[in-house]
Amino acid sequence: DFRALPIVTQAMSNLSIGLRDSPLRGQSLLQVNLDEEWQQIARMVSSGIIPSAERIKEYVQVSLLKGNSDMQKVVSCIADILRLEEERCYSTEAMLKDILVVLESGRPAQELKQIFSGTVS
Repeated sequence: DFRALPIVTQAMSNLSIGLRDSPLRGQSLLQVNLDEEWQQIARMVSSGIIPSAERIKEYVQVSLLKGNSDMQKVVSCIADILRLEEERCYSTEAMLKDILVVLESGRPAQELKQIFSGTVS
Protein backbone atom coordinates (compact mmCIF):
# COMPACT_ATOMS: atom_id res chain seq x y z
CA ASP A 1 0.00 0.00 0.00
CA PHE A 2 1.79 3.11 -1.27
CA ARG A 3 -0.80 5.64 -0.10
CA ALA A 4 1.09 6.43 3.10
CA LEU A 5 4.42 7.07 1.39
CA PRO A 6 5.85 10.60 1.58
CA ILE A 7 5.36 11.07 -2.19
CA VAL A 8 1.57 11.19 -1.72
CA THR A 9 1.80 13.54 1.26
CA GLN A 10 4.20 15.81 -0.62
CA ALA A 11 1.96 15.89 -3.71
CA MET A 12 -1.05 16.78 -1.54
CA SER A 13 0.88 19.59 0.13
CA ASN A 14 2.14 20.93 -3.20
CA LEU A 15 -1.36 21.06 -4.66
CA SER A 16 -2.95 22.58 -1.55
CA ILE A 17 -0.33 25.31 -1.33
CA GLY A 18 -0.66 26.09 -5.02
CA LEU A 19 -4.44 26.35 -4.81
CA ARG A 20 -4.85 28.68 -1.84
CA ASP A 21 -4.45 31.76 -4.03
CA SER A 22 -6.21 30.31 -7.07
CA PRO A 23 -8.25 32.79 -9.10
CA LEU A 24 -10.99 30.16 -9.40
CA ARG A 25 -12.94 31.00 -6.28
CA GLY A 26 -16.48 32.10 -5.49
CA GLN A 27 -18.75 33.09 -8.36
CA SER A 28 -16.29 32.22 -11.13
CA LEU A 29 -16.66 28.54 -10.17
CA LEU A 30 -20.36 28.60 -10.93
CA GLN A 31 -19.73 29.91 -14.44
CA VAL A 32 -17.43 27.10 -15.60
CA ASN A 33 -19.13 24.72 -18.03
CA LEU A 34 -17.46 21.42 -17.12
CA ASP A 35 -18.67 19.52 -20.17
CA GLU A 36 -17.41 22.16 -22.58
CA GLU A 37 -14.11 22.49 -20.73
CA TRP A 38 -13.58 18.72 -20.76
CA GLN A 39 -14.38 18.52 -24.49
CA GLN A 40 -11.76 21.18 -25.18
CA ILE A 41 -9.13 19.37 -23.10
CA ALA A 42 -9.94 16.00 -24.70
CA ARG A 43 -9.81 17.51 -28.22
CA MET A 44 -6.43 19.04 -27.48
CA VAL A 45 -4.97 15.74 -26.33
CA SER A 46 -6.48 13.77 -29.22
CA SER A 47 -4.97 16.34 -31.62
CA GLY A 48 -1.54 15.92 -30.05
CA ILE A 49 -1.60 19.21 -28.16
CA ILE A 50 -0.61 18.98 -24.52
CA PRO A 51 -2.82 21.10 -22.24
CA SER A 52 -1.14 22.80 -19.32
CA ALA A 53 -1.15 21.13 -15.93
CA GLU A 54 -2.74 24.33 -14.61
CA ARG A 55 -5.75 23.83 -16.89
CA ILE A 56 -6.17 20.21 -15.79
CA LYS A 57 -5.79 21.22 -12.13
CA GLU A 58 -8.48 23.86 -12.52
CA TYR A 59 -10.80 21.36 -14.22
CA VAL A 60 -10.32 18.87 -11.35
CA GLN A 61 -10.78 21.62 -8.78
CA VAL A 62 -14.05 22.85 -10.28
CA SER A 63 -15.32 19.29 -10.86
CA LEU A 64 -14.79 18.34 -7.25
CA LEU A 65 -16.28 21.56 -5.93
CA LYS A 66 -19.37 21.00 -8.09
CA GLY A 67 -19.73 17.46 -6.72
CA ASN A 68 -18.26 15.40 -9.56
CA SER A 69 -15.94 12.87 -7.94
CA ASP A 70 -15.42 10.58 -10.96
CA MET A 71 -11.82 11.38 -11.82
CA GLN A 72 -11.08 8.30 -13.93
CA LYS A 73 -11.34 10.23 -17.21
CA VAL A 74 -8.83 12.76 -15.87
CA VAL A 75 -6.41 9.98 -14.92
CA SER A 76 -6.86 8.46 -18.38
CA CYS A 77 -6.23 11.84 -20.00
CA ILE A 78 -3.07 12.32 -17.94
CA ALA A 79 -1.91 8.87 -19.12
CA ASP A 80 -2.43 10.01 -22.72
CA ILE A 81 -0.47 13.19 -22.01
CA LEU A 82 2.37 11.17 -20.49
CA ARG A 83 2.46 8.99 -23.64
CA LEU A 84 2.68 12.10 -25.83
CA GLU A 85 5.46 13.52 -23.67
CA GLU A 86 7.36 10.25 -23.79
CA GLU A 87 7.10 10.06 -27.59
CA ARG A 88 8.41 13.62 -27.85
CA CYS A 89 11.00 13.29 -25.07
CA TYR A 90 9.35 16.13 -23.12
CA SER A 91 9.65 16.63 -19.39
CA THR A 92 6.48 16.26 -17.34
CA GLU A 93 5.37 19.25 -15.28
CA ALA A 94 5.70 18.64 -11.54
CA MET A 95 2.11 19.78 -11.00
CA LEU A 96 0.82 17.16 -13.45
CA LYS A 97 2.72 14.47 -11.55
CA ASP A 98 1.24 15.74 -8.27
CA ILE A 99 -2.29 15.67 -9.70
CA LEU A 100 -1.82 12.10 -10.87
CA VAL A 101 -0.34 10.96 -7.55
CA VAL A 102 -3.19 12.49 -5.56
CA LEU A 103 -5.95 11.19 -7.86
CA GLU A 104 -4.44 7.69 -7.80
CA SER A 105 -3.93 7.70 -4.02
CA GLY A 106 -7.35 6.25 -3.27
CA ARG A 107 -8.42 9.25 -1.18
CA PRO A 108 -12.19 9.66 -0.64
CA ALA A 109 -14.00 12.33 -2.67
CA GLN A 110 -14.36 14.66 0.32
CA GLU A 111 -10.63 14.61 0.98
CA LEU A 112 -9.87 15.20 -2.71
CA LYS A 113 -12.23 18.17 -2.59
CA GLN A 114 -10.33 19.59 0.38
CA ILE A 115 -6.96 19.02 -1.28
CA PHE A 116 -8.01 20.64 -4.57
CA SER A 117 -9.74 23.55 -2.82
CA GLY A 118 -6.54 24.36 -0.95
CA THR A 119 -7.95 23.76 2.52
CA VAL A 120 -5.60 20.89 3.48
CA SER A 121 -2.07 21.74 4.50
